[in-house]
Amino acid sequence: MKGVVLERPGQFSMVDMEPPEKPEPAEATVAVRDVGMCGSHLGAFQGEQPFISYSRIIGHEFGVEIVAVGENEKGLAVGDRCTVRPYRSCGSCIACRRGKTNWCVNLKLLGVHIDGGMRHSPTGPPDWATRGDEAREIAENQLGWDITDFEQSRYETCGLFLFTIRNGSLA
Repeated sequence: MKGVVLERPGQFSMVDMEPPEKPEPAEATVAVRDVGMCGSHLGAFQGEQPFISYSRIIGHEFGVEIVAVGENEKGLAVGDRCTVRPYRSCGSCIACRRGKTNWCVNLKLLGVHIDGGMRHSPTGPPDWATRGDEAREIAENQLGWDITDFEQSRYETCGLFLFTIRNGSLA
């Protein structure tokens, strides 16, 4: 399996990676199907992204297909195509304990603070994924977007919108 690593400003490397191990019961393994590029990636490549640590697998806008998953509250199943919420909260700080994970004092961003999606099969918690049909429904019904062929990585905004609505008690 391959991954793209930003070794230092100005230098990408294609690397061989070990295949993922079987996920823990509270994890999902995904196959990355589509990766978008963001301005923060350009800044990291130019050495102007102050929060990135090198070397880093970049990518925080990506669409995936679930290839292995344990029991989960979201009902995610093998074969589901999803968009990924790129933010990881700690679950234990005061903001997280109050359900405001977007205010987490230990917030980590995939591809910046922790390895991201420019690799074949990352593993993470099922709550990071939103099924494409769920995100499409929100985009079409609540935002008025006409999406005919949902390309998950292009809709990080929709995933963040869904996350914000749910965590902000607006829905």
